[in-house]
Amino acid sequence: MKRKSFSLLEVIIVLIIISVLASLAVPQYRKLVYKSKSAEVKAILPSIAHLEEVRETEKGKYITCGWYPGSAGKNKQVWSETNCFSSELNFNVKGGTYCDFAVARGNFSSNPASASPSDREEVEGTANIDITIIARCDLDGDRNFSYYVVTDEDNEVKGPFGDDF
Repeated sequence: MKRKSFSLLEVIIVLIIISVLASLAVPQYRKLVYKSKSAEVKAILPSIAHLEEVRETEKGKYITCGWYPGSAGKNKQVWSETNCFSSELNFNVKGGTYCDFAVARGNFSSNPASASPSDREEVEGTANIDITIIARCDLDGDRNFSYYVVTDEDNEVKGPFGDDF
């Protein structure tokens, strides 16, 4: 009785084909994951900007918030119920985010890395850019930040500035 089996050469050829296909698929997968994470940021920033506008309409002043949750990285960070965004703007993220968020006094749309926002500083509304809403992210997990921004005068998300991909 003769047994049918694959030769060593056939097995090696199949492994090479699988390796080539995997090497083509992994970069595409990483791009897809990155697009998903950046879409999350691009949805959150205008929401915070809208709530700042509501607050400015009701109270006549914007409010700043320091970096929160505070440790942007490759993994999602859970938002606690006690932070500046939840107490001052009634904003919280269920399930967490990949980025840190802040509201800074002034225009940091061209250099968001230079912002050092503080919690609960009230800012008078004028016809100029009064506040910048910033996301600080490390979406590719290399420990270098990229930034996304929205201002009170322009709800269009700009970025990434900096590292990512």
